[in-house]
Amino acid sequence: MVETWKPIPGYEGIYEVSDLGRVRSIDRVVTRSDGRKCMWRGRIRKQRPNKFGHMSVDLSKCGVLRTFNTHRLVVSAFIGAIPQGMDVCHNDGNPANNRLANLRVDTRSGNVADMEKHGTKLRGENVSGAKLTEQDVRDIRAKYKPRRVADLANEYDIRPSYVWAIVKRKRWAHVD
Repeated sequence: MVETWKPIPGYEGIYEVSDLGRVRSIDRVVTRSDGRKCMWRGRIRKQRPNKFGHMSVDLSKCGVLRTFNTHRLVVSAFIGAIPQGMDVCHNDGNPANNRLANLRVDTRSGNVADMEKHGTKLRGENVSGAKLTEQDVRDIRAKYKPRRVADLANEYDIRPSYVWAIVKRKRWAHVD
C-alpha cells in the first residue's frame, strides 16, 4: 500500500500528514538566532493518546508549540477545512485509527450516535471520578419510596438534588 503525504494547512513546508494517520517533519534549512544556517532532517513525529484515546502530536512554528489531534490534521489536509460545529468521526469507533478511510466529517449528534453504536460513549461508572456504580443507582431507586431523599444522599455521599435526578431518571437514565 502506498502512503500519500500532504502538507498540514498552516504548517506547509514544515510538516506533512499521511492518509495512514502519520505525521512527519520535512527536511529543511533553518536559520538560527545567531544567523547561521543548519540542516534539519525530517522525521516521523511521535504521537501520544490524550485522555479520550485520540492520538495527538506537537507541532512547532516560529517558536510556538501547539498540540493537535491527528484525526483533525488528516481531515484538514485531505478533505479540507472542518466547518464550525462539525466533528471528525471515526467510522470503526477506534479513536487511535486515524487512516483517512476511517474518518468522516459529521454533526455532533452523528458522532454521539456513533459512540452509542460502538459502546465508546462515556457514561455512568465509566466516567472518571464517578461516585456511584450502576448497582448503587438501582439501590437508590429501590430504596427511594420507604426512605427520604436526604437520608439516601447521606448514605451515598451525594447531594439530595442528585438523588432526586436519579429517581426521576434525569441522571443515569441508561440504568434499568
